[in-house]
Amino acid sequence: MNVGKRKEQEKLFENFAMDEGAKFSVSPEVFEGRCSIIFAQPEALLSAEGRKLMCSKVFQDNVAACVIDEAHCVELWGEDFRDDFKELAALKAFFPRVPTLAPTATPHLVKKLKFSLSMTSAKMVCVNPNRQNIYLNKEMRLNNNFGKDSYSAILEPIAEELAM
Repeated sequence: MNVGKRKEQEKLFENFAMDEGAKFSVSPEVFEGRCSIIFAQPEALLSAEGRKLMCSKVFQDNVAACVIDEAHCVELWGEDFRDDFKELAALKAFFPRVPTLAPTATPHLVKKLKFSLSMTSAKMVCVNPNRQNIYLNKEMRLNNNFGKDSYSAILEPIAEELAM
């Protein structure tokens, strides 16, 4: 899928205001099954319109996975910050046989996530995200008018290393 099409599909599930009593609307394209990827907040999916979508035949026939982005926030935010994070198990109930992925769960959160997401028979795949070829390096940027020249001391060595 090209980036333009994906961006278009991402925009179809709209009105994600976080205000109390916010109204969420689902684009007709989503209800018609013309979207292969839907990004949505728990609040949107648990709204009346979101529940209508999840109960629809098109959705039920086509949903392939439920991915909980920033899964560690289920525990971190679910208690105090956003009540709907505590209701992720309700989302899972709409499609119980579909795989659920929680890629950012740390090992000590796995037990709580399995409980809060009602993942009683979950299969765990734990991989250390540490990669020796990926690192963070902090450098001071020279202060010369904040123009592109101020970044040259940082970017030129990287460009030279990549050119090798």
